[in-house]
Amino acid sequence: MTLNVPYISRYAPSYSNTTLSLSVETGILLFLFFLYFIFSPFYVFSSGYPQPADFVLFLAIALSGFYFLTSRKSSVNKVYLVGLGFAFYALVINIVHYVFYPDIRFILTALIYVFNISIFIFTCFLIQKHPHIVRNTMLYGIVLTVVSQFLFVHFIPSDHPFRATGTFNNPNQLAYWVLLTAALLIVLKSHLKFTLLDIAILGVLFYIQMLSLSKAGIITLSLLYFISFIFITLKSKLRILILPLTAIAVIFSATYFVTFTSAVDLSNFKTLDTAVSRILSIGEERDDSLDGRGYTRLTHNAVFLVLGAGEGAFWRHSGGGYNQELHSGLATIIFSYGLVGMAIFFMFLYGVVRKTSLFFILIFMIVMMFGFTHQNFRFSLYWVYLAVLYMTPVFLYYKKQDK
Repeated sequence: MTLNVPYISRYAPSYSNTTLSLSVETGILLFLFFLYFIFSPFYVFSSGYPQPADFVLFLAIALSGFYFLTSRKSSVNKVYLVGLGFAFYALVINIVHYVFYPDIRFILTALIYVFNISIFIFTCFLIQKHPHIVRNTMLYGIVLTVVSQFLFVHFIPSDHPFRATGTFNNPNQLAYWVLLTAALLIVLKSHLKFTLLDIAILGVLFYIQMLSLSKAGIITLSLLYFISFIFITLKSKLRILILPLTAIAVIFSATYFVTFTSAVDLSNFKTLDTAVSRILSIGEERDDSLDGRGYTRLTHNAVFLVLGAGEGAFWRHSGGGYNQELHSGLATIIFSYGLVGMAIFFMFLYGVVRKTSLFFILIFMIVMMFGFTHQNFRFSLYWVYLAVLYMTPVFLYYKKQDK
């Protein structure tokens, strides 16, 4: 049974007169995927536990599982297998440590990786079936979630004394969501014409990022916009000259940044003033150090660097006996799953980006930079972003076919 769905969208004008055949089963999956996007920023339960959007996505993955396994057109490629291999390795390592230290976090984090790899495969599966519809589903979802987040940071009191949290549990989650949303929008629209709505959404995201006062968030989002401006607006022949000249300009500007901010009274611009003060405080707070982020655990517990310490019973490694995890996604992979797990995980990431363009690789590296100082691999939206990055050749192929 099929449905005729008129495909009319301001985001993809070249397909505005196209009618696509969509099965009822796929329509349900797309609807659930859209609901996931709408609910994804809303954190109801404590951090580290599944949120409402995760339950919606789990339902979609469960419904698609049988079809994916039985469809003759479906295939499990090497990237999927490597990703599943890492999830299995994480599951084994965490179960082994759980036997000796029965902390439920071992089991929860292991299941999170299995779920996240499933999100990646599921999103790729949807894009393969209906790339145009999935792209528009995400674009509409981005617009709605950015508008709702803007309203929340303005009208709902924050749980933090001076930083915006929006619908999240803490400001850093809000900051990472902003970065991922901006990266998704730029990647999805990189082969299409940017509209005033797109520019407005990117502007609102930057404003929300400043309200979050995340140092890592502000820096990475600024780099994302800077790189995107160069690659999207300039012709390829000019980039060779513009890139080094711009790099020199950035270094020169950074040298006089402190002088400028001290000479200009920014107190009349409260949001900008607070954001600048936050950036200038880098290195002054305890969590700006390697010890504050937990990196010293790698050297103090080097025995775990081979196979991994698992993610749980963190009191084993913190000097004061505190049950506190590493404040770094990248360090967590290395310490919790050792060189073996790290090798498998980076093989998976390499498989995701190896066929993409330099522009997309740079965006990927900027998103990964956030993981130096914050947990970044547990966000379900990150795995959706990886799937979009991996499937960009599909978007390009169908765009060429339509010409």
